[in-house]
Amino acid sequence: MNNRLNFTNTGLVLFLFLLLAFLVFPAVGQSQNTERGDNSWTSIYRLNENSSFEAIREDFRSYWEGREIGKGHGYKPFKRWEAYMAPRIYPSNDMSLVNNTYFNYMKWVHKQEQSGETKSFAGNWTPMGPFTKATGEDTGVGRINMVRFDPLNNQVMYVGAANGGLWKSTDGGASWSTNTDFLDIIGVADLAIHPTVTTTMYMATGDAEGDRRSIGVLKTTDGGATWNPTGLSWTATDNFFIRNLIMDPTNSQVLLASTNNGVYRTTNGGVTWAAPTTITTQNVQDIAFKPGNPNVVYASGKYLWKSTDNGITFTRITNGVPSVDVERIAIAVTPKEPNWVYLMVGKASNQGLLGIYKSTNSGTSFSTQHEPDYSPGAMPALGYGSNINILGNDEYGGDAAGQAFFTAALAASPTDANFLLAGGVSQWASTDGGENWYISSYWAPDPNYYFVHADAHEIVFSPDGTKAYSSCDGGLSMYTDNASGDGAWTDLSNNLNISQQESIGMSANDPNLITAGLQDIGTILNTAPNTWKVIGGGDGEYNFIDRTNNSVIVETGTNGQHSRSTDGGLTFTDIHTGLPTDGTTGEVLFKSPIKQDPIVANTYYAGGRAHLYYSSNQGTTWTARGIPFPDGDGGGSNITEFEIAPSNNNIIYALDGFYMAKSVDAGVTWTAIAEPTASAAMSKIAVSNVDPNKVWVSCSGYFADQKVFKSVDGGATWTNLSSGLPNIPFNTIVFQNGSNDLVYVGADIGVYHRDASASEWTPFFDDLPRTQIKDLKIFYSAGRSGEALKVRAATFGRGTWQSDAVSSVLPVNLRSFTGVNEGKVNRLNWLTTEEIDLAYYDVQRSTDGISYTSIGRVLPLEGRAGDRSYDFDDESPEVGANYYRLKVTDLDGSFEYSRIITLFVDDSNSEISIFPNPAINVLKFKGLSETSATVRVMDALGRTLIVQTVPTAEGINISRLPNGTYYLEIRTGSNESVVKRFVKK
Repeated sequence: MNNRLNFTNTGLVLFLFLLLAFLVFPAVGQSQNTERGDNSWTSIYRLNENSSFEAIREDFRSYWEGREIGKGHGYKPFKRWEAYMAPRIYPSNDMSLVNNTYFNYMKWVHKQEQSGETKSFAGNWTPMGPFTKATGEDTGVGRINMVRFDPLNNQVMYVGAANGGLWKSTDGGASWSTNTDFLDIIGVADLAIHPTVTTTMYMATGDAEGDRRSIGVLKTTDGGATWNPTGLSWTATDNFFIRNLIMDPTNSQVLLASTNNGVYRTTNGGVTWAAPTTITTQNVQDIAFKPGNPNVVYASGKYLWKSTDNGITFTRITNGVPSVDVERIAIAVTPKEPNWVYLMVGKASNQGLLGIYKSTNSGTSFSTQHEPDYSPGAMPALGYGSNINILGNDEYGGDAAGQAFFTAALAASPTDANFLLAGGVSQWASTDGGENWYISSYWAPDPNYYFVHADAHEIVFSPDGTKAYSSCDGGLSMYTDNASGDGAWTDLSNNLNISQQESIGMSANDPNLITAGLQDIGTILNTAPNTWKVIGGGDGEYNFIDRTNNSVIVETGTNGQHSRSTDGGLTFTDIHTGLPTDGTTGEVLFKSPIKQDPIVANTYYAGGRAHLYYSSNQGTTWTARGIPFPDGDGGGSNITEFEIAPSNNNIIYALDGFYMAKSVDAGVTWTAIAEPTASAAMSKIAVSNVDPNKVWVSCSGYFADQKVFKSVDGGATWTNLSSGLPNIPFNTIVFQNGSNDLVYVGADIGVYHRDASASEWTPFFDDLPRTQIKDLKIFYSAGRSGEALKVRAATFGRGTWQSDAVSSVLPVNLRSFTGVNEGKVNRLNWLTTEEIDLAYYDVQRSTDGISYTSIGRVLPLEGRAGDRSYDFDDESPEVGANYYRLKVTDLDGSFEYSRIITLFVDDSNSEISIFPNPAINVLKFKGLSETSATVRVMDALGRTLIVQTVPTAEGINISRLPNGTYYLEIRTGSNESVVKRFVKK
């Protein structure tokens, strides 16, 4: 069963909405740090150390001017961040705006449910993979943040994906499964497991490297079947995220969370958390208990701190610890030598290694084990030594670069305190306590080395010390000793479907032939159901399959590195000769579109530059055509997107993100057209397949009601179609051929559709994981002229998904489904405006929101046109929450479900009562013999707002709730519960 947050059908909608406990994206801070070195653009992952967005970009440009872009030097992580941020924060450049995505989405969900309207049934989305690792060149599957082990069963493991959820293996990593697709956040930063009751776990949500939002810490007591909120929550403007979460091995009620606002601590299993006291506003990236003595805690960011009171207070350690030119510090401890502490320190000025440091007195002081010598010719050429850089990309450790701000991992063996593994771009090992290092795996496939994908985010040893695991941008790899003594690496990522996709391409006639561009992994091609292979490395971006010849495939890397295959993806030839490709000068965008002409198959167009480029020979040669967005000095801003009208290939629309232009002569000349909005950056364009003057634009950003616009006169005027959409960024839009102007839009959460007959948008993503939608395509039965069969989505974290396309005829138009409690009777009502081939309505009820049973059947009304109203009375509801839905069954046996509504029945016979009622600040109890009780406050729709264990003599504070009617569930120590209704005023 797909997992959702416990208690309600929409998860933590109002809990997060009312208490403002939600996400963090890479965002902002205010102060500059003076001890970091000269490349402060790396501060994008230290939220409390950033300056303005433009200042960071300028710092980046200045640093890279004249430098060669190399692997593992930090260029790509920054450019990804920039491409993500720029359209979302336009025009204000306020980086805190990205923190509003989840909050605004939840407000929209709340509004939808309060309206009582069900606009139509959602899509039937199913995954297309890749379910197993793509064959060919080994490039991995997607980014993993961490791996954790069941303390009682070493075959049970968990991994957390940056945008793909929590995955579990019961066979030591041979296979994996997930059930977190429908948690409202599916980024996982860390997991803490109870040492003896392993069904109790705590999940730190979000992305440990700052890519995605966090909603705090969730808790499960049933092994992950359901997840509940804990007391760790923040306001939207705090810009916090969690790096690590650890549990006291001697007291499972104590947990510590390292965040970019210090260390948070709970002593009651997550019910409440103490805010940081001595490490406030600090970005704490690593945290560890001293083995055998949990009163001692080590924490690090760009400083090192130590606690001797179980994490209540911390003191900064400076003796032997560098304080200048520090990017970040990684910590390693080992039970073999509990007093030993290892540090790996990243160097801010070049992002390589500053040094390895060791303490033998529980962190009181440190001595230097290893420091690179960056002077010319000083480093050895054999990949072994005491002065090499183990955070760079050079196989011999001889480069003076790295990306310590993004990737730095260190682990010490629990059975051999001198054996260390370190990860940056590659993996390195030391057998003498960090003095000398040798390469253990290399980031690129090479017959001389074991391959582990680049960019390690964590390395951990198994509890018995026989294995080690590296979580990296490509997945999970396992280290074991081998006969030669240098250790072997094995990939364990085989069926982790966590690819972060940027775009997809499709064959016009083969439903299985699909291309996908993946962050970190490259471009992959599917030729049969779940038969994916790698056809391009690096970061995969725009791609397409020739609509007339399936053997011709075009794929793109970063900075407009286009290539073409004419043999079905076996071999590729560069087709960017003559095109600007220098990203450091700004002459090409990091993500640069390339498209095939919809009429002339051999004609390609390339954007991403100031000119639109044209090729009549499939990209072999290129000609610069006009500049859509001239700057008056002979140049212009770069083209972020463009679209060619399918019915007239002379008409092309282009965007630079903020302005729009149109060409009627295939890009030779351009005319500026009125942009639909000045309040949001435009993301994608869709054009009707029969009318080149019908054009739609999707918009990013956080300006309400500025999401989708439509023009019927070629961009001369625009109509705002944003009504009914959440105020979140929209990334892509696609037009369905042969429809009544039906378009689909993909957002940071969800897919939505609308045609010309609709006044609002219809949500289309009930079965779709809650991750970003980066691209949408439609597959037709006979090329573009056939019936729309499938809508396909590239998700950023869960691979490719597809749903049946929307039909022009719906069996039922269900306008509303509502209910009201009247004493011991729950009265249901629903209203329809159209019923086609309807067999019956099945009324179903549940007491847990998961398992439903039928309580009645209602036949359709006959002989009545227009609106049809139905009533149904449940005369024997359960005390407490009752969840209802309609199963709408067609004459052919197919069926769909309505939305779910919740009604409550008060337990009027209970001796337990509440007062005062109405209440303003505190609600108290009568009739309870226990000294404490677990209480849950719910709104009228059954959404959980507050969960707390409170002293019965004190009651519960409800002062933060808006005025209205609520329900209170009181659960005693004997696990008996009663439900009472109250009014907050």
